[in-house]
Amino acid sequence: MNDAQITQGEINRYWDFVRDQFQRTGRTAPSPAVLWHYTSGDGLVAIIQSGELWTTQISCVNDSTELRYSTSLLLDVLRPKRMDRELRPHATTTAKAELILYDRAIAGLSVDAAPTSERFVACLSEDGDDLSQWRAYGGGEGGYAIGFDMARLLLTLPQAKAVLAAVCYDKNIQIQIAQAVVDATTRFYLEGLNSRPGAKEEEWAETFLSAWSRLISHIAPAIKHPAFSTEREWRLIRQLQETDLPDVRFRQRQSMLGRHLPLRLRDFGTDTLPIASVRVGPSRHKEISRVSVGDLLKTKGYPKHIYDDVQVSDVPFQSF
Repeated sequence: MNDAQITQGEINRYWDFVRDQFQRTGRTAPSPAVLWHYTSGDGLVAIIQSGELWTTQISCVNDSTELRYSTSLLLDVLRPKRMDRELRPHATTTAKAELILYDRAIAGLSVDAAPTSERFVACLSEDGDDLSQWRAYGGGEGGYAIGFDMARLLLTLPQAKAVLAAVCYDKNIQIQIAQAVVDATTRFYLEGLNSRPGAKEEEWAETFLSAWSRLISHIAPAIKHPAFSTEREWRLIRQLQETDLPDVRFRQRQSMLGRHLPLRLRDFGTDTLPIASVRVGPSRHKEISRVSVGDLLKTKGYPKHIYDDVQVSDVPFQSF
């Protein structure tokens, strides 16, 4: 075996660990199992007509600091462990290898990776009529919320190469996840090193962390500061691949040029998305928009019970 080569078996084990962390958020599927995506009128039309939902590169989302938040949690666990290894008066071979690992991991995490992250996300919420989200994501007046049937949505994800994760806002659980990530990082690194008798610690640390970080970074978008807990968010998470580059889209926002990757989330055997309902946001002409949305859904082949049952927000309109 090439000492620097990661095996497929190791990749599978790393990914199994990542999936396990998604189950630790303390949140379960809502009842009814519908997740809502807030968007503008132009966004709604584009989503329905294309059958695609745009994901956004993680540094281009509304809270651009959130990736740094999860990184800070890891550093809070890593730094004391690194100090412990350094202070051992008679360091063992294993302790020396761990010190190399921790130094490289801390150095990597200390660089702001958000702008170059390969992680793209689409935001969903358990709440389909929330004033703060109408303001933040629906553009105020003229916004819409698309309700996705969760069970049907999950069936579309393998083809879209995406995962769905409930966002964790609980600080205690976040610390537990950070500790689990650091422990798993150490364990997988040492297991790989021990199975490669000829490998040098520095070379293996570089190879291991390159592969490990690409997988473990899926967890970061599912960790948010507790201040955002009222959003009750779930996220579709997709890692950009080289074959995706022709599909990347760009959109100028107020202060940056955003990067987006469309996801095809069509129900099996159809050209329609797994939509359960659409809701018209607060506006002066909700009823007119409700009829228009119904016609839009009808023209794209959505079933009668969907286009006949477009909802309107209970939030009273006011000038945002």
